[in-house]
Amino acid sequence: TEIFIGDRDPLRDDTVRFALKLFNSQVKVKLNVLKGLSHALLSNSGNSGIDGANSFREEAQKALTRVLSVPLA
Repeated sequence: TEIFIGDRDPLRDDTVRFALKLFNSQVKVKLNVLKGLSHALLSNSGNSGIDGANSFREEAQKALTRVLSVPLA
């Protein structure tokens, strides 16, 4: 499980607690805390985006590619 959250997101603390619950339940989890980003980090990406939002989009695309490229055998 891969989770992305901005360090300025009002849901950050809840997200960190959720990631810890997953970890404590023996679920493999990677928590990505993105500096300077808020809850609207995805809508801030693109040509008029803020610094960091584009890197979020790139990392999220990589994570989805990893997940979706796994054979379902």
